[in-house]
Amino acid sequence: MDAMIVFMGFVLLLSVLIVIVANSTNQQSQQLQAIYRRLRVLDGPAHVVAGAEEMRRDRSVHLDKLIMMEVELNQQNRNELTEDEINKIEFARFAIKGINDKLNASKDWMGPPYDLEWVEFLDRVPKLKGLYLRAATDHHHPNIVASPAGPMGPIGIPAPDIVKTV
Repeated sequence: MDAMIVFMGFVLLLSVLIVIVANSTNQQSQQLQAIYRRLRVLDGPAHVVAGAEEMRRDRSVHLDKLIMMEVELNQQNRNELTEDEINKIEFARFAIKGINDKLNASKDWMGPPYDLEWVEFLDRVPKLKGLYLRAATDHHHPNIVASPAGPMGPIGIPAPDIVKTV
């Protein structure tokens, strides 16, 4: 009988210890989750800024390729784009417009001179712009969608001819 009382006491003590450890673990888990929630709130803007900076770096890669293409066109004094160059321009246009849309959606758009629309950037590469617009208005490339107005610009102004550079 004494052994039974000692055994019951031991089981009761063990049960109390298990309840205390379980309660302590539960409280620590709740505190840890609260800390994670606070960190997510604090780290949220840092991730957005890092994302915006990363998007701008990606956009710069595409813009640099187009600038290098402009330099090559000027050095070689060419007056026509190859199919490969038109595809590269279209790919860069698609990527740049997508990045700009993401920056606008996340309210990280800073405007000129940091963020330029596709058309604003094209103004900075005049020979490439002229050749690209000529390819679009000639309708000879399947990837370029010319405006329904044909050689007219978006507001009814004729599209510019190739800009002669010295």
